[in-house]
Amino acid sequence: MKKHIFFLLAVVFSTSVFSQQLKVVENLYKDENSRYAIDYPREDFNKTLCGLILIELDMPEATFEGDVVYSEYQNGVWWIYMLDGANWLTVKANEYVPLRLEFSPIKIESAATYFMKIEKVQNESLPLVRQYLVIRTEPSDAKIYVDGEYVGQGEVAPFLPVHKEHHYKVEAPLYHSEEGIVRMTADNTTELEVKLEPMDLGYLVSIRTDQLGDSLYVDDNFVGVSPQELYFELGSYQMEAKRGMAIMERTLKITENLRKDETLDVLIEIKEYDFVDLGLSVKWATCNVGASVPEEYGHCYTWGETMFKDEYVLDNCTTCRDTINEISGSATYDVARVNCGKKWRIPTKDEMAELKDRCQWTWTEKNGVKGYEITGPNGNTIFMPAAGNYMGSTRYNAGIGGLYWTATSPTTERGNAYYLHFDVDRNIISADRYYGLAIRPVID
Repeated sequence: MKKHIFFLLAVVFSTSVFSQQLKVVENLYKDENSRYAIDYPREDFNKTLCGLILIELDMPEATFEGDVVYSEYQNGVWWIYMLDGANWLTVKANEYVPLRLEFSPIKIESAATYFMKIEKVQNESLPLVRQYLVIRTEPSDAKIYVDGEYVGQGEVAPFLPVHKEHHYKVEAPLYHSEEGIVRMTADNTTELEVKLEPMDLGYLVSIRTDQLGDSLYVDDNFVGVSPQELYFELGSYQMEAKRGMAIMERTLKITENLRKDETLDVLIEIKEYDFVDLGLSVKWATCNVGASVPEEYGHCYTWGETMFKDEYVLDNCTTCRDTINEISGSATYDVARVNCGKKWRIPTKDEMAELKDRCQWTWTEKNGVKGYEITGPNGNTIFMPAAGNYMGSTRYNAGIGGLYWTATSPTTERGNAYYLHFDVDRNIISADRYYGLAIRPVID
């Protein structure tokens, strides 16, 4: 049950030593979920539903003063029906000091249910002297606790006994909390100004995806669903966004040239690719990287690069002098993993050879685009368009042949990589890495 604790002043003035007193042990609070006032209603003379206070007090002889419409004692609980807008109540009983309860600035609401608890205190040894403790905070929405009880936000003035020390604590999100001890005097109101120091939480990053509710991970730790605002220290972080089977990765680098007073916005777009099980060792995507339907050519890429470009020449090739020989699944070199998601990758030479040798290839057209319909051992099919290739800024062989990179490079030819070439025949051969060829991803 969620409790909304109201500001409550229990007023008892100092007189002499009393032998028996009443004490509030649980402050008044409104229960938003309770229906007692509605299910067991009482109306005032204007036919307006009363507010109901359920007071746990083992005292059948008690009486009540204030805007009380009706009161009834049931099994240790007083049912007090009060007028809409009432803001005080006095509890009386023989041989006990009257207990005046002031609810201000809160007022009892029609058809609302409230709870509180009062106990009898025997043999009180000291006169009950109370005074106001005014606490003001910065920020203004900071939560305030006195003697372990939540008393409000921003500015409060609880009425407290002065013959004892009181513990206070103030806290707010993104600020260091502050607590301490205060001793009050009976002569004057005690005022306390509390200014919280903001935390240095690092750099604020807003992480979001192109849809709400995608799962977000940082360094393999679940941090919530999109969108999220998180604080990071200097360093490099691996982010993942998941939607069903699709997993997109991004590397986040926090450097000193970022400003702590600004929010870094990171958008992760999740592209969901379908696959077909052809009865082979891997499952094949239904379309090329950069395409949305099977007959689209998609983008062409230099081997080992993850961005398509306007011109494909040796001078702008970043991998032509790299000694790496296998890039399938690489977060740095595999364009399928970077652009399609963590589970996707470029097929190896052996996997491409399996597609070539174990399937039936039929030259055909799909929606006016020429290519091969490839039927696997289990009868399922995919379509691979004759997407051609790029050299320089020109696409060649489109509609005539298909050239698709594998993830494998010959160990003896550092600047080359293997690719599948098909037109009338189908071969796996090697070529310069700087050529722009299509990519058909696979998934395990």
